[in-house]
Amino acid sequence: MIRAALVFAVAALLAWAGVIAIQNLDLFAESRVLRDGARLAAMVFTAAATVAALGFLVLDFAMTGLLHTEATGLFRAIVLSALTFLASMVVLSRVGVDVGAMLTTSAILGAIVGLAMQPTLGSLVSGLAMSADQTLRVGCAIDFEGELMEVEELRWRHVVARRRDNTVMVIPNALLAATAIRIMPEDRPTQFDTEIVLPADVPPQVVTELLSGAFFDVDQLDATCPVMVAPMAIRPSEGGIVYRIRAWARFYMQIGELQGEVLRRAWYVLDRAGIGVAQSYLYPRDTWTDPAAADPSPHLPGDVVGDSVRLHRFGPGEVVRFSGAEAARNLVILAGRASASEERFLTPVEHGQTSRRFLDRMQVETLSPEAKLRRLANALAEAIGPVSEVIVADASARLGNLAQLVDEVARSIDDPEARARFEAVAREMFEDRVVGPGTTAWIRPSVSGRLVPQPRLVARGDLLVATYARRRRDASAAE
Repeated sequence: MIRAALVFAVAALLAWAGVIAIQNLDLFAESRVLRDGARLAAMVFTAAATVAALGFLVLDFAMTGLLHTEATGLFRAIVLSALTFLASMVVLSRVGVDVGAMLTTSAILGAIVGLAMQPTLGSLVSGLAMSADQTLRVGCAIDFEGELMEVEELRWRHVVARRRDNTVMVIPNALLAATAIRIMPEDRPTQFDTEIVLPADVPPQVVTELLSGAFFDVDQLDATCPVMVAPMAIRPSEGGIVYRIRAWARFYMQIGELQGEVLRRAWYVLDRAGIGVAQSYLYPRDTWTDPAAADPSPHLPGDVVGDSVRLHRFGPGEVVRFSGAEAARNLVILAGRASASEERFLTPVEHGQTSRRFLDRMQVETLSPEAKLRRLANALAEAIGPVSEVIVADASARLGNLAQLVDEVARSIDDPEARARFEAVAREMFEDRVVGPGTTAWIRPSVSGRLVPQPRLVARGDLLVATYARRRRDASAAE
């Protein structure tokens, strides 16, 4: 806006210089229209420069600079409209127009137009009130008519919000002002609840201690907020107790997925403790048995102490860690996959990268191999065009490894900067070093005090591992 003020100020100076030159040099003496037109143009440019300068002082310098509040588009439109109206009245009065009569006529016409545009004016006034209140902002989520949607634009007549299915909803400001809505801010975590029914014979405090620390490695949950686990009701028909798990989501639009992830993680943590979900007495069912758990011996070494084998199951995205009873023992993967990586002390958000784009995808959002190839072809197309599909299809038919595939197709990009951008996008689709059944590791305390295998393992799906003790070498030699 400061640029517009400077441009109009320069135009006004040039226009006034022209008016002074016309008067002093007595130019266009016989054409009063040209003289009056030059004077009117100078006044118009002066009024425009004044409006732009005052708008900059009010909206940018005062609100943004001093009050640290970003003015919405609606508020900017109202302020600039008011300043333009006042400047227009001053210019008209200077050229001899009866402003009083104009305002009287405008009041009558305004009343007629106002009656015909009541809904629109109601939305305008409601939008002005919401803009001044600053409660509803771009980036917030609103629970409108039972549906969660993110606010993308605040306009003078309506609010533009995007729903979870990626469709856009246009909501009149008057409807929002007349309806009670729930607002979830974009800069603070959002609380949500999940319920689970567990057997009544398990002490509630045991359940609380198990689940309170079960979600530390879920990046989408705010680890700085406490997790509440409390019994809420008794279900006699299932012989169970209803527990409420209360956690905090970093991003409100992921609450639906996080409720499922909390239940998934709770199941795996409780299963390792020997606690199953309560079952109805009316509909008994057989217990599911994993074939890999029935006979783990094919993956165990020959020097395993016979009664030392213990089975543990981990869920997607869960860091493999154990209690103190597993110290100095060994681990082998029986079924599933895990990624091996260095220990991470903090989540990306705790490192200071607070933007949502730094968070990893949730395990429920895993890309299939076909989706990865499609994304790879789309990224390559930005550099070389539609022929990228042919190149990716030919390379995928010859190469089975995704890393080799990326190296192969990247050679088709001549520009070094474009190749670097493509490789950066492609690396986001890579998993860490993935290991599978038969992989062994030693369990020991890490530098952060957690009892974890070395190297650190993170489950990539349903992961079944066995821990065991090995015979000492001197004892084996004596035998």
